[in-house]
Amino acid sequence: MTVPGAPVALLGALRRPYHHCYKRHRPWGGSVIDQELLDILACPVCKTPIRLEGERLICDKCGRRYPIRDGIPVMLIDEAEQGEPQAKAQA
Repeated sequence: MTVPGAPVALLGALRRPYHHCYKRHRPWGGSVIDQELLDILACPVCKTPIRLEGERLICDKCGRRYPIRDGIPVMLIDEAEQGEPQAKAQA
């Protein structure tokens, strides 16, 4: 689509399916991570399923808490916060 006299930046904005701020603010109230992605993710340390809690992914077995940055799970062991395993926390 070309519009005579229109700025190039405006034309680029018209092609985008959504505004970049939707990822951060999620005006539709959606989850941080898609459920399909959450279903296949596992803790890189103990290889068990993880769960979503706020803006973190939690491993119940080892207690590690993985951050989510701009909608992308950071599943690096060095980036994880060490937490209490769920079995010990319930005792």
